Amino acid sequence: MSECIKPLPYDFFGEDGKLDPRAEDILNQVSEHCDIIYKPYAGSESQSSETSTNEKEEGEDVDLLWKKIWLAVRFLSLHACWTDGDDDTMIMQCRTQQATANQLCGCTKRCCNCGEDHIVIPLEYAPVDNEPFVSGMISAVVAGKFVKQELTAEYLNEHLDPYTNKLYIMRDDFPDIFYWNHKCCCLCKRQFTITLNYNAGYEKLPNGLLPMVCPILAKIDEAKISLSDCASAMTKTVGLLKRKKNGNVEYEWSDKDTGASATETLLTDIFDVALVAELQAVSRCGEITTPDEFGDVI
Repeated sequence: MSECIKPLPYDFFGEDGKLDPRAEDILNQVSEHCDIIYKPYAGSESQSSETSTNEKEEGEDVDLLWKKIWLAVRFLSLHACWTDGDDDTMIMQCRTQQATANQLCGCTKRCCNCGEDHIVIPLEYAPVDNEPFVSGMISAVVAGKFVKQELTAEYLNEHLDPYTNKLYIMRDDFPDIFYWNHKCCCLCKRQFTITLNYNAGYEKLPNGLLPMVCPILAKIDEAKISLSDCASAMTKTVGLLKRKKNGNVEYEWSDKDTGASATETLLTDIFDVALVAELQAVSRCGEITTPDEFGDVI
């Protein structure tokens, strides 16, 4: 059974003092791309090499550098709709998804029509791990009583289509909860809540987003100001861009813009328009507002 992967830690050496391999991989990935030198740390290749004390003291403190990288990853994840929780990022971690399904029945004089023999649930998060599921649960109110049925990780992984990232739950596999007296009944209409816990996200930061990280880190370094100066700093940032033309799209900002346009200006200032397309490529925002499939599962 897969274990529930915790969110990417804010501290380079996590709360338990252990180094998360994901953090180390992303640190090396970003520092190499952005040409950043950091001080060696215990267990790193640089630490074990024969270097002088002065050489070891060169570069940024690794924990401070990682915190800035984490903020950059969090920032990108936020704008790509990967952040349901306070610590969520687009990096691989455990996600929770809920779906509502109805046992749809229709009556005529001669027949009783039930819903499909299976429930289809498109996974909201992708990419997913090889065997992503940790656990699942079906719950419903039957005859005034709350009932539930466990969905094992083994069952869920076996019924996941890895090519479409859609989960298929067969009604016949759970007759006690999906049927009335083990058969379809025209006189009842139940609603079920299906809760899924599974690991999804990227193993490392997508390469297309790396060019965005460098200017974000630079902005963080430039933003060493007190909290009371945040509003004026944002206004100053907005004022930097008075006019910008890209193809047929033209932007013009002033220091009197609203907070919303200030945020949009900040993004325009940090990212090249071509890089925004890279962020959209990993974004979940469209999937949240326009699900790709309707029917048995709402």
